[in-house]
Amino acid sequence: MAAPASPTPVEFFFDPGCPFTWRTSRWLTVVADAGAASVTWRLMSLGVLNAGNEIPEQYREAVRQGGRALRVLAAAQEQGGNDAVARLYTALGIRKHEKGEPSDDASIAAAVAEAGCPSRWRRPSTTSVATPRCVPSTRRPRPRSATPRAAP
Repeated sequence: MAAPASPTPVEFFFDPGCPFTWRTSRWLTVVADAGAASVTWRLMSLGVLNAGNEIPEQYREAVRQGGRALRVLAAAQEQGGNDAVARLYTALGIRKHEKGEPSDDASIAAAVAEAGCPSRWRRPSTTSVATPRCVPSTRRPRPRSATPRAAP
């Protein structure tokens, strides 16, 4: 199947702790590499999206760890743009979803280095507050088909 004359623009909203957005992102990168899509990576927080809802016990740690990764990705977005977010999300996702590593300081630091990002971007992971920079894209109106979920 030939790629269209111009790539289809895709806004992809993701939470780095969510295995479902991770799998979808891998498919989407293949489509983009084939020239059929151009991806704009948008941060989304399941923790923010589900604020006020009871998060099942088995997902709480993933949401907490996802917040750490989100803060680093927010720094990448702010200082490095879309390509930096794509590289860093890939590095973080491989560690988290394919190797089963936690999103702790060591894993985040290694992912930042692997993605070729400045080491100073690791710093946002140390704060315990929600990432204000990802809140606007999380709360932004989405198509009706985008249904909030309690689980990552």
